[in-house]
Amino acid sequence: MITEKQQKFIEYYCETGEQLESARRAGYKDTPALYHQAYKLKRELAPEIAKRMAERFADKAPSALNTINELMLNSDSDAIRLQASKDIMDRAGYKPKDKVSIEEDKKSVKELEAELVLLVGRERASILLKKEGKEEKPQSTEILPDPEVETPNHVN
Repeated sequence: MITEKQQKFIEYYCETGEQLESARRAGYKDTPALYHQAYKLKRELAPEIAKRMAERFADKAPSALNTINELMLNSDSDAIRLQASKDIMDRAGYKPKDKVSIEEDKKSVKELEAELVLLVGRERASILLKKEGKEEKPQSTEILPDPEVETPNHVN
């Protein structure tokens, strides 16, 4: 259950967005620990704060819609009338779909194989491409450790 002080904190916080000042105005003692107490109040009362903010937005929505409508109908600027019209359409659910275009860099198989050779060397590329029999057969299919990476020496 929310106390009267907590309810006041919620109201003041929703008006100002200032947790410390809201705690003071709600009647909490102004002590050195008030900052931490206000932070804790904000965290613990977050669901109630969110609910109250949603109510406040809902209360303002008719007025905001009327303002946008007034701009759409009576503004001297074409750009403002257009933007107001778009805003009304978006809010009514008629927002145009965003199109995403992904362009691919298309390369031939030979170009991709050449890149692979550059990245891992001819022998390893041949192994990866399973071309051991088509080109010179690699001497070993064992993957050698990277000389720049230290490997621990284990003594048993």
